[in-house]
Amino acid sequence: MPRSLARYAPTTLLAVLAVTLAVGCSDETTTAVNRPDDTTDTQPPLSPAFDEWSAKDGGPLELAWSENVEADFAGYNIYRYSPDPERLQSYVKITMMPLTVNEYTVVDAQAGVYEYYRVSSVDTNGNESAMSSPVMTSFHFPSDNQPPLIEPNNLP
Repeated sequence: MPRSLARYAPTTLLAVLAVTLAVGCSDETTTAVNRPDDTTDTQPPLSPAFDEWSAKDGGPLELAWSENVEADFAGYNIYRYSPDPERLQSYVKITMMPLTVNEYTVVDAQAGVYEYYRVSSVDTNGNESAMSSPVMTSFHFPSDNQPPLIEPNNLP
């Protein structure tokens, strides 16, 4: 009997090796299918920088910032400082949808009040940049005795 087993041993060994190799390949293929998509963009766009602000004849307040030229750019979000002890984050988004132009008219800015604004960029995958450095604004309604105060003031 030992002689007859020896006669079949090489064939059995090859069959076991073939099955092991096939199973190993199928596991590797399954692993490759379950890998996350490496092409998903998770990189946020560059942060914009405020260029200027102005308020002629007492308003409205006009904000302008650097233009984003990235290929996957979708828009800008505008934030205004709104102190509230209940919130850790004091900047509140004032735009409903991202803007596609690099300027914004703030129609509800208050004359004689210092207000702070920031802007961020958003890409087509929904990644949002860090907010820009804040810009501090203040303007006064004109009077007969005094011209309107129009002074840009960028914070560091």
